[in-house]
Amino acid sequence: MAEQETTVPLALSVQILEIQKPTDLKKDQNLSCKIHVTSSRGSWELTKYFKEIEIFHANLIVNEQYRGVSLPQLPNRKVGSFQGSMEDYVKIKTEEYKTYFNGVFRRTILLGGKDVQEFGQFPSDVRRAADHIAQHEVPFLYFVLLPSYLLQYFESKDAYQIGLSPKGCIDLTSTRSLLIYEGSDTLQYAFGIKTPKRTWKLQCDNELDKAEWVSTLRKLLESEKNGYVPEYTKSDKDSTALPVQQTVKIENQQVEPVILKKNIERFILFWIHNWKKKKKPGPLKEQRQVATSQANNHLEKLQQELDKLQTTSDIEKNQIRSELTEYHKKQLEIQQEKILQFKEQIELITSEMAQLEMKRNEVDAEYEKKISELQSENERLADNLETTKQRLEAQLTLKMEIIEELEGRNEKLEATNEKLQQELEERKEISLCMEGELFKFIGDTEANLKLKKQPQKKTCGFHCQFQTYHVKVEVMDENVNNTIGKEYPHWFKVVGHDRIALFVTGDEKTKNQWIALFNKSLPK
Repeated sequence: MAEQETTVPLALSVQILEIQKPTDLKKDQNLSCKIHVTSSRGSWELTKYFKEIEIFHANLIVNEQYRGVSLPQLPNRKVGSFQGSMEDYVKIKTEEYKTYFNGVFRRTILLGGKDVQEFGQFPSDVRRAADHIAQHEVPFLYFVLLPSYLLQYFESKDAYQIGLSPKGCIDLTSTRSLLIYEGSDTLQYAFGIKTPKRTWKLQCDNELDKAEWVSTLRKLLESEKNGYVPEYTKSDKDSTALPVQQTVKIENQQVEPVILKKNIERFILFWIHNWKKKKKPGPLKEQRQVATSQANNHLEKLQQELDKLQTTSDIEKNQIRSELTEYHKKQLEIQQEKILQFKEQIELITSEMAQLEMKRNEVDAEYEKKISELQSENERLADNLETTKQRLEAQLTLKMEIIEELEGRNEKLEATNEKLQQELEERKEISLCMEGELFKFIGDTEANLKLKKQPQKKTCGFHCQFQTYHVKVEVMDENVNNTIGKEYPHWFKVVGHDRIALFVTGDEKTKNQWIALFNKSLPK
């Protein structure tokens, strides 16, 4: 059961003002965190690198002083493992480090650790307030309720069992009322004992213990007894009964009253008076001698028993003290061994962290080198791409100009073709053409025609065009010379004003075609 006392209030609140990357450093572990701490004793700011925060957290974990403390999880500082923009990273890490520092400072400041105070750069006022609260923390004491209406409290159960003096007591005879605290988080399972000088606030471990204590104290306060040994009066002459010793069940322990240790003489005297009243009446002198003798004998026996008990108690106390001393020595040695092991582990971890840091630096250097090479390659490719783009644009421009020129030429050719087609149509209207074989006899007059000679002149293509100013030409085939007709049956003669021409064909059809051509060619 704990006794609660008023303490000096202390409150803390941590805010993260900024997470930034120094201009002279490149690695993500060198990101800095600007911290603002507000407390009931003032406010201050400090700046810590992420690497310093990691070392601080590692020291807290291996520090025996903080064993069993539920420390918050350290945020992951890796930028590479975060998928998102730098603004999102800063926003998330601001909340994570705010939660972390609030948890660490508010859970460890009352433990009096200098490393936390130095890391947090706590001002002297805050440190004094934390030390004051730590020194006046709620004590957990062992309470024993005696039949004398005294509620004694010891430093621990062991202290009570080995017979150490109590730290103090509460006189329940001066109790005015019992105070029951319901619905309070800070006074859970607690009740109060109000006295004229002060109010005691006592807190139990659970609701069952609280109900048992309250019920026991109420019954005790409502009792007609006042906790004092009854006053000896004449009405008690025939009474030989000693006060009834009661035990009170507290924290599941049957506690024998300790009143005999302090009031043993009073109980002895009270017992003597009752014993003397039981003796048969006799002469006064003899009765006194007998009573004195018996009382002395009884006192000697009691004194011997008391000395024996005291010796036994001293031996047991010394034995318990020696056992406790040995136990604490062994525990201290175990703790020292653990501390040495932890120191070795810390040194090993520090060495491994240094090696990892060196490897990380090498990997970072190699990574930066590759990044630089890739950036150079990217710039070169960008320059080549720009050059290629300009060259292709120039070629495209040239091709477009050529296409435009060819289109212009094509338009001109089309216009020329149309013109030629038009001229061809016009010429077709005034021209008659024919192709075929046509043989001509030598001579151009009737007198010099060589009829007996075979025609030597052969015309494979023939074009005949006559205009109005040409000489009039007639085709005559009526006057057929018998000699020519016998040898060359398919012949005809063209007679003009000045000249004549005699032609021979291979067949009648060709002959008729040529005659028709000449007739069409003649002017009308």
